[in-house]
Amino acid sequence: MTSREADNPQAIQDSAVAWRLAVDAYQRDDILLAYDLARPHVGAHGGQMLNFWHSIEAEWRTRMALRMASVAADITVEWPADLEPDPVDLEQVREAREDVAERFGWQPSAPLTICLLDPRLDVRWFPYRGGYYTNRGSHHKIVLPGGLLGYDEFGRALSHEIAHSMVEERAGGLCPIWMNEAVAQMADRTSTRGAWRRFQSHLWTWLEPRELDQAFGANRLDDPGQRVLRAYMQACLIGQWLARRGPNPGERQLGATLDAFTDNGLWKDLWLRIRGYTAADEAIRQVFGLGEDELFRLAQPAGGTSAEDEG
Repeated sequence: MTSREADNPQAIQDSAVAWRLAVDAYQRDDILLAYDLARPHVGAHGGQMLNFWHSIEAEWRTRMALRMASVAADITVEWPADLEPDPVDLEQVREAREDVAERFGWQPSAPLTICLLDPRLDVRWFPYRGGYYTNRGSHHKIVLPGGLLGYDEFGRALSHEIAHSMVEERAGGLCPIWMNEAVAQMADRTSTRGAWRRFQSHLWTWLEPRELDQAFGANRLDDPGQRVLRAYMQACLIGQWLARRGPNPGERQLGATLDAFTDNGLWKDLWLRIRGYTAADEAIRQVFGLGEDELFRLAQPAGGTSAEDEG
């Protein structure tokens, strides 16, 4: 927005309307329309929408290439013009979702689109440069850097983001961030041996539930204290602890916990709110018999060995 536009209330209003429509189009995965609406107003609101614009532009470049393939009846992969996935890479997409579904007891119910980005967009300033998941209304969409193709990290990133789509389906948006990331890291088989020792020795601070959720919102471009990394590691350790507990140890218990977020009726939800329980409290209690705060106390590394050392 120019200085002249900044002094023009009509220009500001037009930018606000354009961005609102662009966001709506993006959430429907109508990327071409979102691009056309947002492009004239990239600098609006003091540049506050710039990160969002980068995502729109990157996905637009892939969509414009019109290069895609169906790897299953409900899974589509699209890629940019300068990238050519190997058939093995495409098959890996189908296998990754089947693996997550089997391990966590999930039956996917919505289509999935995988969008691979131009490797030249893998730059420090790009938002969520390692990949991200979004619910596009009629389907799930996962966006990954095209430069991951051919590397082991591609499979891990696929599993991680596919798990986020599973959390969205099963928990209906009620799952706290820490549990969402715990499940995703269990899905991608994140290693936590070094993190366990740092938490055990109090070199890293073990956070309370709300503190942990807030830590994921730290600035990822400037995080000298590695607050975001520590948040991911703590969440994963809690997920590992849960998977080893309960009547039927294993990752399917985490899947059952996700289902417990949405199996209450209206009256039970009201009762839980009156008692001061969070949605996570009730879901964890239903499967494991303990509340969220108690879980965090019990899962905190103390003496003994880590889950990976035990395994």
